[in-house]
Amino acid sequence: MRLTAVTIPLAASIIISQQAGSLVARPRHLIGAIGWWVVMIAISVVSFSVIERLSRRILPLALLFQMTLAFPDVAPSRFGTALRGGSTKRLQERLRDGSAEDPAADLLALVARMSDHDRLTRGHSERVRAYSVMIGQEIGLSADDIDRLQWAALVHDVGKLDVPAEVLNKPGKPTEAEWQILRGHPAAAGDLLVPLGPWLGEWLLAATQHHERFDGKGYPAGLRGEEIS
Repeated sequence: MRLTAVTIPLAASIIISQQAGSLVARPRHLIGAIGWWVVMIAISVVSFSVIERLSRRILPLALLFQMTLAFPDVAPSRFGTALRGGSTKRLQERLRDGSAEDPAADLLALVARMSDHDRLTRGHSERVRAYSVMIGQEIGLSADDIDRLQWAALVHDVGKLDVPAEVLNKPGKPTEAEWQILRGHPAAAGDLLVPLGPWLGEWLLAATQHHERFDGKGYPAGLRGEEIS
């Protein structure tokens, strides 16, 4: 799909310029020929620019397909079912029928940024989403709550956008300074997810509290026990 988004504008611009050239004969004298080529090139550039903007709209679909990962055969079948049947397909449907315009667009933009910033985080987030659906079903959450939970799980690590990729992917242990940067990603997620707050509701706290611990030794707020959402 990404290849299509690139090749369609290129092919279309060539075809349009050829058609324009066939409709307007190239003058024989030098000045006229130069002007003819300038016009043809301008037509090609303008058509490429317009069609490229339109074809760029299919790129989010390429990302959605990419987000579905392959897992080892030993993975539980329910996990595979949750992985394949949840976020990406439902988001496609919402985008198609217009039933979740702004929240879905904002979420997709964040997922796209995460994928560009760090592919490992993107894969990890998709696996967390699938496990979250299974856990939500086991503890008896409503369908609406599971729906919000899985979206929150998908962007729970979005705060890592504030962490340099070289720190995220550094081999070995981080330095103390790097560790402080890493520890800041749950709090950073809160700011990034403000546009999704009215939609996700309390499930947004999955992003800001996912490193808290029941014994109070987590971060960033050191919440303890049932202080954690």
